[in-house]
Formats: sequence, structure tokens, C-alpha cells
Amino acid sequence: MKFEHELNTRAQIQKKPQGNPNRLIFLLLFFLSYGVSAQTYLVDFSAWSNPNNNGAAFVWNSLTSTQTNVMLSDDGGNSSSVNLTHNLLSDNNHNSGWTAGNVGWVHTSAVDGLYSGSNSTVTISGLSNGFFYGIDVVALETAFPSVADITVQGNFADSNRLGTNALGDNWTTDGDGINNWLTWTNVSPSSGSIIINITSVTPGAYSTMSAIRIQTLGPSNTPPTAASFIANVTENQTHTFMAADFGYDDVDADPLVYVVLESVPTVGTLYLDANDNDAFDAGEEVSNGASIADPFLQAGDLQYIQNGAVNTTFQFEVSDGTDTSSGDYLAQIQMTPIPATITSVSVPANDIYANEANLDFTVNFTKAVEVSTFNGVPAIELVIGAINVDATYLSGSGSTALLFRYNIQPGESDNDGIAISSLNLNNGEIYSNVNVAADLTLSNVGNTSLVLVDAIQPQVQSVTRHDPVSSPTDADEVTLRYTFTESVSGVQAGNFGSTHPLVITDISVTPVSGLIYDVTFGGPALADTNDEIFFTINTAGITDLPGNLMQSNAVIGTNQNSYVFENYYFVGGTVSGLLEGNYLVLTNNGVDDETIITNGVYVFDTPLAHGSPYMVVVDLQPDDPIQPCVVNNDDGSIEGADVVNVDITCEVGIDLIYRDGFEQVDVN
Repeated sequence: MKFEHELNTRAQIQKKPQGNPNRLIFLLLFFLSYGVSAQTYLVDFSAWSNPNNNGAAFVWNSLTSTQTNVMLSDDGGNSSSVNLTHNLLSDNNHNSGWTAGNVGWVHTSAVDGLYSGSNSTVTISGLSNGFFYGIDVVALETAFPSVADITVQGNFADSNRLGTNALGDNWTTDGDGINNWLTWTNVSPSSGSIIINITSVTPGAYSTMSAIRIQTLGPSNTPPTAASFIANVTENQTHTFMAADFGYDDVDADPLVYVVLESVPTVGTLYLDANDNDAFDAGEEVSNGASIADPFLQAGDLQYIQNGAVNTTFQFEVSDGTDTSSGDYLAQIQMTPIPATITSVSVPANDIYANEANLDFTVNFTKAVEVSTFNGVPAIELVIGAINVDATYLSGSGSTALLFRYNIQPGESDNDGIAISSLNLNNGEIYSNVNVAADLTLSNVGNTSLVLVDAIQPQVQSVTRHDPVSSPTDADEVTLRYTFTESVSGVQAGNFGSTHPLVITDISVTPVSGLIYDVTFGGPALADTNDEIFFTINTAGITDLPGNLMQSNAVIGTNQNSYVFENYYFVGGTVSGLLEGNYLVLTNNGVDDETIITNGVYVFDTPLAHGSPYMVVVDLQPDDPIQPCVVNNDDGSIEGADVVNVDITCEVGIDLIYRDGFEQVDVN
């Protein structure tokens, strides 16, 4: 007899992401070992008639090659066998009444029907080999729907589905109006064989068993197990999870197919390194429910990184391709923090910094740090000149950049650049977010060779009389020379004054150099002033080149800051008519006597101030001879100039009286 064998196997394969040819081995293994969702084998005994035999049976060997040896035997010892070739065909003949899980069959051509005596059996052997560890469906097709007492014998896992009349309503038609399917489900032999007994059939009668359909789901399977584990991960460094980490174990010796991620870490990033660069790239992050195939694990593609040091977990299961574990296994990620380190120190810009200026320094760390000042304030130790000072912490806690500041104090100076010594805690704390003390070793410190300090405040070195150089004076304006200890700017007329503000109303400043300034004082009233005037300086707004304000208004050296003004005027006039040898005495204001012994100009010795009155009288007339003298313009007041018109006229008569007598004098 001739048998034809047809096999159709379908598989659902997880498609490999593009761009990674190394994963093709995963597809091949999955297809060969785990891709079959169900297999159906159908043996068809159509019109096989052998009334001399008490029964018939066939033996079906394991499907380990492209050909399958099938042996058909009866109770009399007659048998025949044929190799059946596997063909990938669709189920286009015997699919009615079968679920979508049925994906193929083994089919024989029409043969004689099976003769049934008092007992007819069909024995399927070899089920302990190859794929046949479990039979999920056994179907018997017969031309006699009324046949009773059809039984399935054997050691099965589900005894409730065995026994006489076990088929019941499971009979279904295949659409040809003649044959019917008898179906049991979840039948799994442990003895290695299934015996289908057809009983209570009239001896000598013919019955036709047109088909036996067997659906298998592959070998019986025990779900694998895994083991929770601890992964020690260093902060900010890539950690790779390998297949061995998950503690996979399978009593059936099935290999690991994939790991199911029931949850992902809440901190950091768990990702599948698709481009094998051992770094997280956009789009590589995995999510809850993701399945990571074993080839990816073997290649070290499941990776994790955290820019921090917070312990976290993820939950997982493992699968052998058929079943998945259910242990709610936990991967505990224990982070090993690394200390924050200093990447750079930013320094003030190149400049000359004056008194009260701020020197700001920014210390940059590899990660955010916290600063505690409860027990002390961290500071950067600076060297300014020969003095060590501290730039203390100001702000930045919780970030990667801390600001330190030093306020320059009066008198500090550094002409060749300040120096940075170290960063000191001073009993304070600088630590990362997991309480790991930061490494305070300074690194990449900016250049401070041109960060200069000049906090020495300028002063007035000296004040000297410049024009005129002497005092007293009757000058209408005077100039003082101011010399400073260093070059200054901002010197203006408003910085100067006097003790006689109503007199000194005009002030002007002439720079000689940055160190020396000439200041001229004057005013209309100065010409009439007779007093000592002191001149003052108010240094507000006067600074040196770095911007230091004047230390004070005091003069530390020579201080000729005053002039004595002597603006007095003389009273006088001309004497005429006085005879030779005669004399007279004039008095001004009754106190200033002037003896006149000759004609001509005279001046009182005592000057008078502007506005002072004067009155000139002849206190003693000439008396040898007697000459009456008359004062012309004898009184008035000083009006800012000498009085020169108080003239004296002495009369001369023909007869003159001398002390010794009379004498005639020719006055022509």
C-alpha cells in the first residue's frame, strides 16, 4: 500500500530589530526549537477493507528528519511501512471542528477500511520520542456516528476525559456528510502510547476509520525558574547585565529564551544598547513588559547607568520559549557613589582691585554638592601680598558650582598677582547628595598672575604756597599746590574751600600731573581783605587709579594751607608853602602823627583798611616863623585805594613873626 505524508508547521517568530546581523542566530534557534505553537498529525485510512484480519495498527516513529517511517500492523502480525515525506502545506481538507491552534497534519491516501472484530484497536507507538511527549488532541473519524462504546485506553494525565462514551457531544462533521470527528483535548500519555479501542462492533461487519487526527503542542514543559540577585553598580558608570545574572534554571534543560521585565528601575536608565557603543542613546530605554532575548543578554546589550547613587530595583521573569516563570524575581541595584571632584576653579578677571572690591571664585564639581555651614564655613585660602586671607563660601549649595568671595580690606596690596592655596572646610561640610564627602583637590585653577590688589588709599602728601610763595600778601588771588601720595583722579573745584567763603568765591583747579594739582583761590572781596585765610580740601570723590577713595582730608607732610592778606591803604597828600627850617605836625584820626619838615609828598605811616575813616588835622602849626597851614580834603573813608589828595597849604606873609622878632621875607 502507498502512503503520502503532508506536514504543515507554522511559527510566530519575534522579528529582530534592523541593524544588528549578529542576532540572526537568535531567529534560527527560536524557529527550530520554539516556534511551533501547535502541531497536528492526521492519518487517513480511507476504504481499507481486510475482513480476514481481526484489527490493524500502525507505529509512528519520531519526526527527527525530513522523512518519517510509519508502520501499520494488524493483530495477525501483518505489517507494512513507508517513509512519509514532510511537506509544508495548508490544512485544506480536514480542518473542520479544529481550533486555530491546529497547524498541520499527516495524511495517508485512501486505503482499505479497518475491519473490526469483537475488538479493534489502533495503537500509536513511539510517543516517547522526538516531539511526541504530549498529545493535546486525539480525533477519530468514523462512518458510523451511532457507534457506541468507543474508548481510549492508556495512562493519561486527565482521566476525566477517558472511558466509554467519553466522546459525547464532541462529534462534529467535517462537511462531507459522511464522516465525523471524535475529539478529546488535553490528553497527555505518560506510558508512551495511546490505544484507541473500537468495541461492540458486530463481528464480520465493516467499519471505516477514515482518519486519526493527533494534535501535539510539542514536549511537555516545566516552567523555568530564576533567582533574585544584587547588582553592585558604580555611580555614573555603565553596568552590563549578562544572562548568568538572572539565575536561570530549567529542569527540562531548556535554554533561556528571554527575560521579561515586569518593572524597570525608578531611578537611572535601563536600556538595550542597540548600536553596541556601551552608552545610552535616545530611544534605547526599555519599558515595563519588555522581553530581552537571550542573544542580547549574551552580547552584553542590557545595560544600566545612573547619574547619582540612589539604590533601586527592577522585577523580572525568565522564559524558555514555552513557559514563563512566576517568581516575581527582584534585581536589586546597589549603587556605589563616587565623590564629587573639582573640575575647575574660575577666578576674577585680570584687573587691579581696590579697597572693598570683591574677589569672586567659582568652584565647579563633577556633580551637585551640598554645603553645610552649621559648624563652620568652607573657604578658599588666598595669598595677597604676604598675607593669607579666606574667600568664604557664599552660595551654590545643591548645584555643581559653588561661589566663594573675598572683600578686599584697606591697606592690602599685591603687585604680582594673588595666589590660591587650597579649599578648606573649616569644620563645615561639602558632600554629594548621598552624603559622600567631596574631594576638595583643586584642579584647573584659573591664572591669577594679573589679578592685582591695590587697597592702599591715597592721601594728601603736602600743601605749599605756589603763587605768591610768601605770606602776608595783598594779592588779589593766590595759588596753592596740592601733592598726593599717588596719582589720583576726580579732583574738582568743589573739593576745595576756605574759612572765608564770602571772600573766596572763585576756585579753579589746574592738573600738573596725576600727583600734583594747582588750586587758585580768589574773589572780588579778596583785595579788601585783611586777615589770614585757611584753605581746606574735601577728598570726597577723589580716588586713585584702582578706585580707592582718599583715606582722609588730613595732610601728612608740609601744610602751607593759609595766606595772610594785608590789603591796607595809606593816607597822604602834598605839602606846599612850608618855609625852610620850619615844620608842622599832622595827625590822622588823632593817633597817627606825621612830622612834615619840607614841602612835597607825605604819607602817614599807619595804613587803613578798606572803608576805614580818616581825618587829617594840623596838630602843630609851624611857629618859626609862624605859618598857618590849612588841610584840604581833610576827611573821608578808604575806598580800596590809597588816599593821596589830603593836601597841606601853609601861608606865607610879608611880615613873619619869628621867635626872635619880625623879619620881612620876600616870598616871590
